Amino acid sequence: MTTIRDFLAGVRIALGNFWYDYGAWFYWIVGAAVVLFLGMLTLRAFRCRTYYAGRYKLEKANDEKDERIAGHLSAAVRFPTVTGEQKPLRELTEYLKKTYPLVFSRMKMDTLEGGSLLLCWQGEKSGRLPILFAGHLDVVPATGQWTHPPFSGERADGCVWGRGTIDCKHVVITLLETAERLLAEGYLPKRDIYFAFGHDEETGGDEGAAALADLLALRGVKLEMVLDEGGAIVNGYAGNRSAAAALVGVTEKGMCNLKLTVSGTPGHASAPGRHTAAGLLSEAVCRLESTPFRKRTSPLTRRTLKQSAGCMYFFHRLLCANLPLTEPLCKAFLAKRPQDEALFRTTMAVTVLQSGHTPNVLPDEASAIVNIRLLHGDTIADAQRYVEDLTADLSCKVELINGVEPSGIADYEHEAFDMLRKTVQERFGAVPVIPNLFAGRTDGRRYEMICDAVFRFMPFVLSPQQLSRMHGEDERIPEECLGAASEFYEALIRRFC
Repeated sequence: MTTIRDFLAGVRIALGNFWYDYGAWFYWIVGAAVVLFLGMLTLRAFRCRTYYAGRYKLEKANDEKDERIAGHLSAAVRFPTVTGEQKPLRELTEYLKKTYPLVFSRMKMDTLEGGSLLLCWQGEKSGRLPILFAGHLDVVPATGQWTHPPFSGERADGCVWGRGTIDCKHVVITLLETAERLLAEGYLPKRDIYFAFGHDEETGGDEGAAALADLLALRGVKLEMVLDEGGAIVNGYAGNRSAAAALVGVTEKGMCNLKLTVSGTPGHASAPGRHTAAGLLSEAVCRLESTPFRKRTSPLTRRTLKQSAGCMYFFHRLLCANLPLTEPLCKAFLAKRPQDEALFRTTMAVTVLQSGHTPNVLPDEASAIVNIRLLHGDTIADAQRYVEDLTADLSCKVELINGVEPSGIADYEHEAFDMLRKTVQERFGAVPVIPNLFAGRTDGRRYEMICDAVFRFMPFVLSPQQLSRMHGEDERIPEECLGAASEFYEALIRRFC
């Protein structure tokens, strides 16, 4: 033991002598290394500013074009085409045929039994693969308090108001306006162009877009590109009021609905047991909300953040410009808003609750539906297992109602993406065109079996607040962005075709 103590004492004396002689140098070296390291991080943050060359330079379309498209969109909104309502859907289709006679007389049209439309604008036999523009005619129900009635198509305060103005009758009307104008000019594309408008996108597209894609596949059609609803040109992107960016969805999250059911002992409410079915279900819901899926950064999210860095204020830019080193900080500071958090994790939301019917009777059963949006890397089976593990001791039965795995990721190095980027910057100026994950579901995923380049993008300049009204109250779109969107579609068709 004496030998060990002598050895340790010698080590302490040697370290003490070293620190006395060279301690100051050590502090200087470490300090210089820290300064150099922080300087490199800061330099990377400043250099990434080149991703964003300045505020977008939107050249406003002529007022006549805005006026015409706004009038037609307003009329289309007046048809309450809530998914499953056949009569207003047929009336909307008849309206479109009367409003765009050249489109419906010169293009080959297929109409599915449910009301979906497939239009083919036949071009020159150049050997080029066709492209397809997608949209949908149905809308979700309108609930809540509206400034103007949701199916009035009111034009007020420079906007067209009503359900479908952002999701997504504006896409359908603008595409048809563009095609009608080009047909009137005698334009002949060098490749076939398809327009596919589903009738049940809001409930999954099982009978609409799925059948349209099957029809094209049966005919042996392969597509060069599909452009569906999705991201937009976001004015005020990343919380920076002076920044804008075009967000192009190259994939979308998966989705599943799970039903949680808890059984209880029925009886009179005056003599309840320790736990009721409703109480146990409430405990299950609380556990789900307090124990979300872990945050993680996928390669696509990492790329989205890096290309978005130039639009951000300095601190967030510093974090995003230095990924993956700063990944933990990114997940901590950038995932505070619900729409941002969805990029980092699989999300869960309880959307439907059902239990008793009479105030003085204990229910024998209580149930809830959990809507789960799957980030790439998680599967439906993973989500169900996760919920089952969290609620196992509550005797909670977990059943899968329906679901779809995350879609494939479109090749954003594809020539089609480059042409999309060039068209955006030609029409809207120096905005970054950023591939990103689209958190919602679209008809676009249905066409992945016949196309490797399925993009989700709407060429409308909208603020985050305006986009958040999708499926919400007071949905509306500024009239001044309609003509510019039509000119984008025209430029894209001329560039591609």
